[in-house]
Amino acid sequence: MQSKEASDGCGLLLVRCPSRDNVCGSALYPAQAMACWLLVVFPSALCVGLFLDLAHGAQRLGQASYSSDLRTLPYVLGFLVVALIAALRPRWAWLFWIGWVFSALICAVVVFLTYFWKVFS
Repeated sequence: MQSKEASDGCGLLLVRCPSRDNVCGSALYPAQAMACWLLVVFPSALCVGLFLDLAHGAQRLGQASYSSDLRTLPYVLGFLVVALIAALRPRWAWLFWIGWVFSALICAVVVFLTYFWKVFS
């Protein structure tokens, strides 16, 4: 396969293979693309749950819980953005692993709070 050469304007020579033009990577690495899209499921579920919780309003939910959800919303949306960018660019392995580590940490906190925290029992 022949590669295309281009200059970036600073005198550096950039070499780009035509096979790497696929943005989603599904043609070359279907397992990697699937793993990246599966990474989006967890932050999407967090966003949906948070929006459903906020939809009840402060009167039904309580002002403290509603304010806490509003403070959490930017972090969850940022987490979703990182996961979506990782899904759209599966060749950026470093971004996939950053999203994966965030998911693992959040899952660990949820498991800890659910099964091991004895404050409310």
